[in-house]
Amino acid sequence: MKFVRIAGMLVVAVSAVGLMYAFPRLVGGPLSSVGAVVAFATVADQPAVLVAYGRTGGGRQAPFGTDDTWQERLAAVSLDTGELLWDVQLHDENGWERAVLAVADGLVYVATDYGLSIVAAEDGRIVAQNDQIPGLGDDYALAYTAYHVDPGVRAVVALTRSGAVVQIPLGTTDAAPAPAEVADAWRGTLIADSAATRDATFVMNEVDPAATPKHMVLPDGGAVHLSRQTGTLIRRWPDGRNQVLTRVDDLDRPRLVYDIVRTPAALATAAQLDEGTAMFTNHHSAAADLGTVSGVVLVRGDDPHGSGRESLRLIDIGSGETVAVVADLYDVHRATTTPGGDILVVATPAPGTFESSNDNRLIVLRPDGRVTWTDVGLTNFWGRPRADTGSIDAR
Repeated sequence: MKFVRIAGMLVVAVSAVGLMYAFPRLVGGPLSSVGAVVAFATVADQPAVLVAYGRTGGGRQAPFGTDDTWQERLAAVSLDTGELLWDVQLHDENGWERAVLAVADGLVYVATDYGLSIVAAEDGRIVAQNDQIPGLGDDYALAYTAYHVDPGVRAVVALTRSGAVVQIPLGTTDAAPAPAEVADAWRGTLIADSAATRDATFVMNEVDPAATPKHMVLPDGGAVHLSRQTGTLIRRWPDGRNQVLTRVDDLDRPRLVYDIVRTPAALATAAQLDEGTAMFTNHHSAAADLGTVSGVVLVRGDDPHGSGRESLRLIDIGSGETVAVVADLYDVHRATTTPGGDILVVATPAPGTFESSNDNRLIVLRPDGRVTWTDVGLTNFWGRPRADTGSIDAR
Protein backbone atom coordinates (compact mmCIF):
# COMPACT_ATOMS: atom_id res chain seq x y z
CA MET A 1 0.00 0.00 0.00
CA LYS A 2 2.81 2.37 0.83
CA PHE A 3 4.34 1.74 -2.61
CA VAL A 4 0.99 2.45 -4.27
CA ARG A 5 0.63 5.71 -2.36
CA ILE A 6 4.15 6.83 -3.33
CA ALA A 7 3.55 5.89 -6.96
CA GLY A 8 0.27 7.79 -6.92
CA MET A 9 1.93 10.87 -5.45
CA LEU A 10 4.63 10.71 -8.15
CA VAL A 11 2.00 10.47 -10.87
CA VAL A 12 0.17 13.48 -9.45
CA ALA A 13 3.40 15.47 -9.14
CA VAL A 14 4.57 14.67 -12.65
CA SER A 15 1.14 15.41 -14.05
CA ALA A 16 1.02 18.76 -12.27
CA VAL A 17 4.47 19.74 -13.52
CA GLY A 18 3.56 18.61 -17.03
CA LEU A 19 0.36 20.63 -16.90
CA MET A 20 2.32 23.69 -15.74
CA TYR A 21 4.40 23.38 -18.89
CA ALA A 22 1.72 22.32 -21.33
CA PHE A 23 -1.08 24.72 -20.36
CA PRO A 24 0.60 27.95 -21.55
CA ARG A 25 1.76 26.17 -24.69
CA LEU A 26 -1.78 25.09 -25.54
CA VAL A 27 -3.70 28.27 -24.73
CA GLY A 28 -1.20 30.94 -25.73
CA GLY A 29 1.17 31.63 -28.59
CA PRO A 30 3.98 34.06 -29.28
CA LEU A 31 3.46 37.66 -30.33
CA SER A 32 5.41 38.49 -33.49
CA SER A 33 5.99 41.65 -35.50
CA VAL A 34 7.60 41.60 -38.95
CA GLY A 35 9.78 44.50 -40.04
CA ALA A 36 8.44 46.02 -43.26
CA VAL A 37 11.94 46.49 -44.73
CA VAL A 38 12.54 43.14 -46.45
CA ALA A 39 14.92 41.78 -49.08
CA PHE A 40 14.87 39.07 -51.71
CA ALA A 41 17.33 36.27 -52.44
CA THR A 42 17.62 32.75 -53.80
CA VAL A 43 17.52 30.20 -50.96
CA ALA A 44 17.68 26.44 -51.58
CA ASP A 45 17.23 27.13 -55.31
CA GLN A 46 13.95 28.98 -54.60
CA PRO A 47 13.10 32.69 -54.83
CA ALA A 48 12.63 33.82 -51.26
CA VAL A 49 11.84 36.86 -49.17
CA LEU A 50 14.00 37.52 -46.10
CA VAL A 51 12.16 39.09 -43.17
CA ALA A 52 13.36 40.20 -39.76
CA TYR A 53 10.88 40.03 -36.90
CA GLY A 54 10.60 40.49 -33.18
CA ARG A 55 9.00 37.78 -31.08
CA THR A 56 7.75 37.72 -27.52
CA GLY A 57 7.05 34.33 -25.94
CA GLY A 58 6.85 30.95 -27.63
CA GLY A 59 10.10 29.50 -26.28
CA ARG A 60 10.56 26.49 -24.05
CA GLN A 61 9.51 27.11 -20.46
CA ALA A 62 10.54 25.70 -17.12
CA PRO A 63 10.78 23.04 -15.84
CA PHE A 64 11.88 21.27 -19.04
CA GLY A 65 14.30 23.96 -20.09
CA THR A 66 14.24 27.67 -20.73
CA ASP A 67 14.46 29.77 -23.82
CA ASP A 68 14.53 33.48 -24.51
CA THR A 69 11.17 35.15 -23.98
CA TRP A 70 12.17 38.12 -26.15
CA GLN A 71 13.92 37.54 -29.45
CA GLU A 72 14.96 39.25 -32.66
CA ARG A 73 14.88 36.72 -35.52
CA LEU A 74 15.42 36.40 -39.26
CA ALA A 75 13.40 34.08 -41.52
CA ALA A 76 13.52 33.02 -45.18
CA VAL A 77 10.17 32.26 -46.82
CA SER A 78 9.66 30.76 -50.28
CA LEU A 79 7.87 33.14 -52.64
CA ASP A 80 6.61 30.17 -54.67
CA THR A 81 5.06 28.03 -51.92
CA GLY A 82 5.06 30.12 -48.73
CA GLU A 83 7.20 27.47 -47.05
CA LEU A 84 9.43 28.51 -44.15
CA LEU A 85 12.94 27.68 -45.40
CA TRP A 86 14.81 28.65 -42.23
CA ASP A 87 14.30 30.77 -39.13
CA VAL A 88 17.16 31.81 -36.84
CA GLN A 89 17.57 33.83 -33.67
CA LEU A 90 19.71 36.97 -33.90
CA HIS A 91 19.36 38.39 -30.38
CA ASP A 92 17.82 37.36 -27.07
CA GLU A 93 16.07 40.72 -26.78
CA ASN A 94 13.19 42.35 -28.65
CA GLY A 95 13.58 45.92 -29.89
CA TRP A 96 11.28 48.48 -31.46
CA GLU A 97 12.19 47.90 -35.11
CA ARG A 98 14.27 45.85 -37.52
CA ALA A 99 15.21 45.91 -41.22
CA VAL A 100 16.81 43.62 -43.80
CA LEU A 101 19.14 46.12 -45.43
CA ALA A 102 20.57 44.14 -48.34
CA VAL A 103 21.61 40.78 -49.76
CA ALA A 104 24.88 40.50 -51.67
CA ASP A 105 27.13 37.57 -52.60
CA GLY A 106 25.27 35.21 -50.29
CA LEU A 107 25.35 37.53 -47.27
CA VAL A 108 22.32 39.16 -45.62
CA TYR A 109 22.75 42.42 -43.69
CA VAL A 110 20.17 42.89 -40.92
CA ALA A 111 19.83 45.88 -38.61
CA THR A 112 17.84 45.80 -35.38
CA ASP A 113 17.76 47.90 -32.24
CA TYR A 114 20.43 45.52 -30.93
CA GLY A 115 22.96 46.06 -33.68
CA LEU A 116 24.04 44.69 -37.06
CA SER A 117 24.06 41.03 -38.07
CA ILE A 118 25.61 39.48 -41.19
CA VAL A 119 23.95 36.17 -42.02
CA ALA A 120 24.47 33.49 -44.66
CA ALA A 121 21.50 33.56 -47.04
CA GLU A 122 21.59 29.84 -47.78
CA ASP A 123 21.04 28.53 -44.24
CA GLY A 124 20.70 31.48 -41.83
CA ARG A 125 24.07 30.92 -40.18
CA ILE A 126 25.34 34.04 -38.40
CA VAL A 127 28.64 34.99 -40.03
CA ALA A 128 29.44 38.09 -37.97
CA GLN A 129 27.58 40.30 -35.53
CA ASN A 130 28.18 43.58 -33.69
CA ASP A 131 31.59 43.48 -31.95
CA GLN A 132 32.55 40.43 -34.05
CA ILE A 133 32.61 42.67 -37.14
CA PRO A 134 36.22 43.75 -37.72
CA GLY A 135 36.53 47.52 -37.73
CA LEU A 136 33.28 48.01 -35.80
CA GLY A 137 34.02 46.28 -32.50
CA ASP A 138 32.51 47.55 -29.27
CA ASP A 139 31.57 50.86 -30.89
CA TYR A 140 28.48 49.42 -32.60
CA ALA A 141 25.20 51.28 -32.08
CA LEU A 142 22.07 49.72 -30.56
CA ALA A 143 19.62 51.17 -33.10
CA TYR A 144 18.40 49.96 -36.47
CA THR A 145 18.42 53.60 -37.65
CA ALA A 146 22.22 53.65 -37.27
CA TYR A 147 22.59 51.43 -40.36
CA HIS A 148 21.69 51.80 -44.02
CA VAL A 149 22.88 50.95 -47.52
CA ASP A 150 24.59 53.43 -49.83
CA PRO A 151 24.27 52.08 -53.38
CA GLY A 152 26.75 54.66 -54.64
CA VAL A 153 29.61 53.05 -52.74
CA ARG A 154 27.86 49.65 -52.62
CA ALA A 155 28.28 49.34 -48.87
CA VAL A 156 26.42 49.25 -45.58
CA VAL A 157 27.08 52.52 -43.77
CA ALA A 158 26.98 52.62 -39.98
CA LEU A 159 27.05 55.37 -37.38
CA THR A 160 28.92 54.23 -34.29
CA ARG A 161 28.25 55.20 -30.71
CA SER A 162 31.27 57.50 -30.77
CA GLY A 163 29.89 59.34 -33.83
CA ALA A 164 32.15 57.88 -36.49
CA VAL A 165 30.76 56.67 -39.84
CA VAL A 166 32.12 53.38 -41.14
CA GLN A 167 31.25 51.33 -44.21
CA ILE A 168 31.12 47.60 -44.90
CA PRO A 169 31.39 46.79 -48.62
CA LEU A 170 28.51 44.53 -49.65
CA GLY A 171 29.59 40.91 -49.87
CA THR A 172 32.18 41.37 -47.10
CA THR A 173 32.23 41.46 -43.30
CA ASP A 174 34.91 44.05 -42.51
CA ALA A 175 34.20 47.68 -41.63
CA ALA A 176 36.49 50.59 -42.42
CA PRO A 177 36.21 54.36 -41.96
CA ALA A 178 33.99 55.86 -44.65
CA PRO A 179 35.50 58.47 -46.98
CA ALA A 180 34.93 62.02 -45.78
CA GLU A 181 32.27 62.82 -48.39
CA VAL A 182 30.32 59.66 -47.54
CA ALA A 183 30.60 60.26 -43.79
CA ASP A 184 29.46 63.88 -44.16
CA ALA A 185 26.43 62.85 -46.23
CA TRP A 186 25.28 60.17 -43.79
CA ARG A 187 26.09 61.71 -40.42
CA GLY A 188 22.92 63.82 -40.52
CA THR A 189 20.73 60.88 -41.57
CA LEU A 190 21.78 57.96 -39.39
CA ILE A 191 20.57 57.92 -35.78
CA ALA A 192 22.49 55.96 -33.14
CA ASP A 193 19.71 55.51 -30.59
CA SER A 194 16.40 53.66 -30.73
CA ALA A 195 12.87 54.83 -29.97
CA ALA A 196 9.32 53.63 -30.53
CA THR A 197 8.69 56.58 -32.86
CA ARG A 198 11.45 55.53 -35.28
CA ASP A 199 9.57 52.70 -36.95
CA ALA A 200 9.89 52.10 -40.68
CA THR A 201 6.42 52.97 -41.95
CA PHE A 202 5.20 52.67 -45.53
CA VAL A 203 1.99 54.69 -45.43
CA MET A 204 0.39 57.27 -47.72
CA ASN A 205 0.05 59.88 -45.00
CA GLU A 206 3.84 60.27 -44.98
CA VAL A 207 3.79 61.24 -48.67
CA ASP A 208 3.70 64.99 -49.32
CA PRO A 209 0.10 65.77 -50.34
CA ALA A 210 1.39 67.92 -53.20
CA ALA A 211 3.30 64.89 -54.55
CA THR A 212 0.56 62.32 -53.99
CA PRO A 213 -0.38 60.76 -57.36
CA LYS A 214 -3.96 61.01 -58.54
CA HIS A 215 -3.66 57.92 -60.74
CA MET A 216 -1.35 55.09 -61.72
CA VAL A 217 0.45 55.31 -65.05
CA LEU A 218 0.19 52.32 -67.39
CA PRO A 219 2.98 51.02 -69.64
CA ASP A 220 1.05 52.12 -72.76
CA GLY A 221 0.99 55.73 -71.57
CA GLY A 222 -2.54 55.58 -70.22
CA ALA A 223 -3.58 55.58 -66.58
CA VAL A 224 -6.02 54.12 -64.05
CA HIS A 225 -7.89 56.08 -61.41
CA LEU A 226 -10.13 54.90 -58.57
CA SER A 227 -12.83 57.21 -57.21
CA ARG A 228 -13.00 56.84 -53.43
CA GLN A 229 -16.51 58.30 -53.44
CA THR A 230 -18.08 55.90 -55.95
CA GLY A 231 -15.55 53.04 -56.04
CA THR A 232 -15.39 53.32 -59.83
CA LEU A 233 -12.13 52.17 -61.43
CA ILE A 234 -11.53 54.11 -64.65
CA ARG A 235 -8.94 53.48 -67.33
CA ARG A 236 -7.79 56.44 -69.41
CA TRP A 237 -6.38 55.39 -72.77
CA PRO A 238 -3.45 57.25 -74.39
CA ASP A 239 -5.83 58.87 -76.88
CA GLY A 240 -7.87 60.41 -74.05
CA ARG A 241 -10.79 57.94 -74.00
CA ASN A 242 -12.11 56.88 -70.58
CA GLN A 243 -13.28 53.32 -69.90
CA VAL A 244 -15.08 52.18 -66.76
CA LEU A 245 -13.37 48.93 -65.78
CA THR A 246 -15.40 48.02 -62.71
CA ARG A 247 -16.98 49.36 -59.58
CA VAL A 248 -15.72 48.26 -56.17
CA ASP A 249 -19.02 48.41 -54.31
CA ASP A 250 -18.40 45.76 -51.65
CA LEU A 251 -15.79 47.76 -49.71
CA ASP A 252 -15.97 51.02 -47.79
CA ARG A 253 -13.37 53.69 -48.63
CA PRO A 254 -11.71 51.75 -51.47
CA ARG A 255 -8.33 53.10 -52.59
CA LEU A 256 -5.47 52.03 -54.81
CA VAL A 257 -2.45 50.53 -53.04
CA TYR A 258 0.88 52.11 -53.95
CA ASP A 259 4.44 50.97 -53.38
CA ILE A 260 5.73 53.48 -50.83
CA VAL A 261 9.41 54.18 -51.53
CA ARG A 262 11.45 55.47 -48.59
CA THR A 263 14.64 57.39 -49.46
CA PRO A 264 17.07 58.38 -46.70
CA ALA A 265 17.92 62.06 -46.58
CA ALA A 266 21.53 61.30 -47.50
CA LEU A 267 20.36 59.96 -50.88
CA ALA A 268 17.39 62.27 -51.47
CA THR A 269 17.22 64.78 -54.29
CA ALA A 270 16.81 68.48 -53.69
CA ALA A 271 13.15 68.24 -54.72
CA GLN A 272 12.57 65.40 -52.26
CA LEU A 273 14.21 67.36 -49.46
CA ASP A 274 11.95 70.30 -50.28
CA GLU A 275 8.93 68.01 -49.92
CA GLY A 276 10.24 67.03 -46.50
CA THR A 277 11.45 64.02 -44.56
CA ALA A 278 9.97 62.11 -41.64
CA MET A 279 10.65 63.79 -38.32
CA PHE A 280 11.91 60.68 -36.52
CA THR A 281 13.70 58.69 -39.25
CA ASN A 282 15.08 61.26 -41.72
CA HIS A 283 13.46 59.55 -44.71
CA HIS A 284 11.51 60.94 -47.66
CA SER A 285 8.42 58.93 -48.72
CA ALA A 286 7.02 58.75 -52.26
CA ALA A 287 4.21 56.71 -53.82
CA ALA A 288 5.16 54.54 -56.82
CA ASP A 289 2.89 52.54 -59.13
CA LEU A 290 2.26 48.96 -58.06
CA GLY A 291 1.23 46.04 -60.26
CA THR A 292 0.59 48.00 -63.45
CA VAL A 293 3.59 46.53 -65.28
CA SER A 294 2.01 43.10 -64.71
CA GLY A 295 -1.45 44.31 -65.82
CA VAL A 296 -3.11 44.51 -62.39
CA VAL A 297 -3.88 46.97 -59.61
CA LEU A 298 -4.39 46.28 -55.92
CA VAL A 299 -7.34 47.87 -54.11
CA ARG A 300 -7.64 48.13 -50.34
CA GLY A 301 -10.84 48.89 -48.45
CA ASP A 302 -12.78 48.43 -45.24
CA ASP A 303 -15.07 45.44 -44.87
CA PRO A 304 -18.57 46.87 -44.27
CA HIS A 305 -19.56 43.71 -42.39
CA GLY A 306 -16.45 43.25 -40.24
CA SER A 307 -15.65 45.72 -37.50
CA GLY A 308 -12.17 47.10 -38.10
CA ARG A 309 -11.37 44.56 -40.81
CA GLU A 310 -9.95 45.25 -44.24
CA SER A 311 -9.84 43.39 -47.55
CA LEU A 312 -7.72 43.44 -50.68
CA ARG A 313 -8.91 43.11 -54.28
CA LEU A 314 -6.54 42.32 -57.16
CA ILE A 315 -8.11 43.63 -60.36
CA ASP A 316 -7.07 42.83 -63.93
CA ILE A 317 -6.67 46.09 -65.88
CA GLY A 318 -7.49 44.50 -69.21
CA SER A 319 -10.85 42.99 -68.24
CA GLY A 320 -11.78 44.79 -65.02
CA GLU A 321 -12.24 41.38 -63.40
CA THR A 322 -11.38 40.83 -59.75
CA VAL A 323 -8.92 37.94 -59.94
CA ALA A 324 -8.12 37.61 -56.23
CA VAL A 325 -9.66 38.55 -52.88
CA VAL A 326 -7.83 38.59 -49.54
CA ALA A 327 -10.11 39.24 -46.58
CA ASP A 328 -9.90 39.42 -42.78
CA LEU A 329 -6.96 41.77 -42.33
CA TYR A 330 -6.54 44.28 -39.53
CA ASP A 331 -3.90 46.36 -41.28
CA VAL A 332 -1.64 46.50 -44.33
CA HIS A 333 1.87 47.67 -43.46
CA ARG A 334 3.53 47.53 -46.86
CA ALA A 335 3.00 46.38 -50.44
CA THR A 336 5.87 46.04 -52.89
CA THR A 337 6.88 44.20 -56.06
CA THR A 338 8.92 41.00 -55.94
CA PRO A 339 11.74 40.38 -58.43
CA GLY A 340 9.38 38.06 -60.34
CA GLY A 341 6.71 40.75 -60.77
CA ASP A 342 4.27 39.52 -58.11
CA ILE A 343 3.00 41.70 -55.25
CA LEU A 344 4.20 41.09 -51.68
CA VAL A 345 2.06 42.44 -48.85
CA VAL A 346 3.08 42.64 -45.19
CA ALA A 347 -0.08 42.65 -43.09
CA THR A 348 -1.75 42.00 -39.76
CA PRO A 349 -4.32 39.19 -40.02
CA ALA A 350 -7.52 39.45 -38.00
CA PRO A 351 -7.03 37.13 -35.00
CA GLY A 352 -9.29 34.26 -34.13
CA THR A 353 -11.32 34.00 -30.94
CA PHE A 354 -9.13 34.37 -27.84
CA GLU A 355 -6.07 35.00 -30.04
CA SER A 356 -3.78 38.02 -29.99
CA SER A 357 -3.10 40.15 -33.04
CA ASN A 358 0.26 39.61 -34.78
CA ASP A 359 1.91 41.77 -37.46
CA ASN A 360 3.28 38.63 -39.08
CA ARG A 361 1.49 37.79 -42.34
CA LEU A 362 3.27 37.75 -45.72
CA ILE A 363 0.93 37.61 -48.72
CA VAL A 364 2.04 36.99 -52.31
CA LEU A 365 -0.51 37.93 -55.00
CA ARG A 366 0.20 36.80 -58.56
CA PRO A 367 -1.23 38.53 -61.65
CA ASP A 368 -3.20 35.37 -62.55
CA GLY A 369 -5.02 35.51 -59.20
CA ARG A 370 -3.12 32.82 -57.28
CA VAL A 371 -2.37 33.82 -53.70
CA THR A 372 -0.15 32.31 -51.02
CA TRP A 373 0.20 33.55 -47.47
CA THR A 374 2.54 32.77 -44.59
CA ASP A 375 2.28 33.63 -40.90
CA VAL A 376 5.83 33.70 -39.52
CA GLY A 377 6.98 33.88 -35.92
CA LEU A 378 5.00 30.91 -34.64
CA THR A 379 6.35 28.05 -32.55
CA ASN A 380 5.46 24.40 -32.06
CA PHE A 381 4.78 22.74 -28.72
CA TRP A 382 8.51 22.46 -28.01
CA GLY A 383 9.28 26.09 -28.84
CA ARG A 384 10.82 25.46 -32.25
CA PRO A 385 10.03 28.04 -34.96
CA ARG A 386 7.34 27.24 -37.48
CA ALA A 387 4.98 29.03 -39.87
CA ASP A 388 1.39 28.60 -41.03
CA THR A 389 0.86 28.71 -44.78
CA GLY A 390 -2.17 28.77 -47.03
CA SER A 391 -3.14 29.40 -50.64
CA ILE A 392 -6.05 30.68 -52.68
CA ASP A 393 -6.56 29.50 -56.25
CA ALA A 394 -7.21 31.94 -59.06
CA ARG A 395 -10.90 32.92 -59.27
